Amino acid sequence: MTNYLSAANFPSSSPGQADELAGDLETILREDYAGDMYALLAGYQRILADNRQRSRWSHVHARLRTL
Repeated sequence: MTNYLSAANFPSSSPGQADELAGDLETILREDYAGDMYALLAGYQRILADNRQRSRWSHVHARLRTL
């Protein structure tokens, strides 16, 4: 799966934007991804469905925008 989640597979308008995307993807793979993309998305869904975790919603939204 990590072959597909490479910044090289996404167009960017500048080298800075490509570097930012590469950093964001690396962070997601390092901190959240545990070998199963469906489990990753399900975890994000659980956070977004839980009003008690409202403080994490913007963080999850940013991660989903990156993906």
